[in-house]
Amino acid sequence: MDLKDLLILTLYWSGGALSGLTRLHKLVFLLAEKLKIHRRYFIPGPFGPYAPGLREALRDLVKQKLILENVDQQMVTPRFQLTREGIEAAKNLETRLGEQASSLKAFISYFSGVPLTYLLAYIYSRYEEYLVASQIKSKVSKWIEYYKYRGRLYVA
Repeated sequence: MDLKDLLILTLYWSGGALSGLTRLHKLVFLLAEKLKIHRRYFIPGPFGPYAPGLREALRDLVKQKLILENVDQQMVTPRFQLTREGIEAAKNLETRLGEQASSLKAFISYFSGVPLTYLLAYIYSRYEEYLVASQIKSKVSKWIEYYKYRGRLYVA
């Protein structure tokens, strides 16, 4: 499974579309981590786990007409959406995963709907090896405390 496959599945299990490159990056990281292949693609970056090849993989998928990328002009936030061909590719990938697909789908589906602050708090509280280059570590540590205090930090 490569980054393109991870991107397609992440979008598919997120309802077919997602807004924001940071959110997409972190969800792809979580999927790669669950599949035990995250070390193949991710390194510590300024905002936590970062895949240097993710942007190129996205561009390739757009060229292949599997993903549409639109930019919200007011927010300058990219929105990524699977095309019909992308949905078919996702279904094939899901079939290849077999029984494992159901739990992965539930996991990604859950995290695709949480606030970005929560998603970052979850990742930062569990994957310290990816935080050595982080520029937002102190800010995210406040979010971690916020969610822990309220008893809302997801425990898998």
